[in-house]
Amino acid sequence: MLTKTHGDGHLDLARSLQDLGSALGYQGKLAEAEASFRETLAIQKKRLGSKHPDVIRTLDWLAYVLEQQRKPAEAEALRREAFDLVGMKHGQGSREAFESLTCLVRNLASQQGKLAEAEASLRETLAIQRKRLGGKHPDVIRTLDWLAYILEQQRRLAEAEVLRREALELVQVHRGQDSREAFESLTSLVRNLASQQRSFEAEGLAYKSLTALEKLCSDQWGILPGENFGGELFPEWSNPAESEQRDVSGQGHSKQGENGVLAPTKISMREAMNCLIQLYDAIGRTAKGSEWRQELAEYEKLAPAGKSETK
Repeated sequence: MLTKTHGDGHLDLARSLQDLGSALGYQGKLAEAEASFRETLAIQKKRLGSKHPDVIRTLDWLAYVLEQQRKPAEAEALRREAFDLVGMKHGQGSREAFESLTCLVRNLASQQGKLAEAEASLRETLAIQRKRLGGKHPDVIRTLDWLAYILEQQRRLAEAEVLRREALELVQVHRGQDSREAFESLTSLVRNLASQQRSFEAEGLAYKSLTALEKLCSDQWGILPGENFGGELFPEWSNPAESEQRDVSGQGHSKQGENGVLAPTKISMREAMNCLIQLYDAIGRTAKGSEWRQELAEYEKLAPAGKSETK
């Protein structure tokens, strides 16, 4: 109908084709979705120009559909084009540019194994962020995490460790030491140290957080599987109560960042249990991890995901 009324090049047709491509993509009809997005892209570039911001969404969708069809090289070209356009619109150090970069890095690293290229793109973005936003800006955290991950995939663990420590410090400043993000960042560092065969150091880092998380869960859930972490794994360590006195509720004020304030995040029971499991697994204490998996399963029966968790 739109073709007859407006002709093949009309932007209303492009929007309809884009919506159709999205619907087909969600239905798994990837070849048909690809055709719709390619037609949309051709119309947009002809009517709006190849640098128009509206082209970005179509590029992203088409790249995604190609990736789902195991055509990563074709998708890479589109990811790069989208990244350049986002940078032109929002700035290379912007959050929008980082989101676009993340898609490109996933394509390069996960689908094509081009780790060196992914690393180069991340290092360039990190340099831009530090120059424009400052080294302590919260937006730097995700870039540090991604770069550390890429280095770890290349078994350059010592280099990645430096970035993991920097990311953890920033997370603790901007989100609070007892936030979900801080526990997750700590877990990544612990895994890195364990991979370097520095088990004692990894356990030392994990100790206080595990004790705090177990206290949180035992206080609110009412059950603590097995013996207390400190007494069971580290009987030679003299003061396990010290970490139990921390404000694990996350209700305290997090420190302010130099370029803005991020609200402290209060860790939920479900998140706390998941963090416990990940930390225990990271230091090789799989039996304790299994115990907490059972507790999480019991908790899920009483508080299914999606329902609010009272504190």
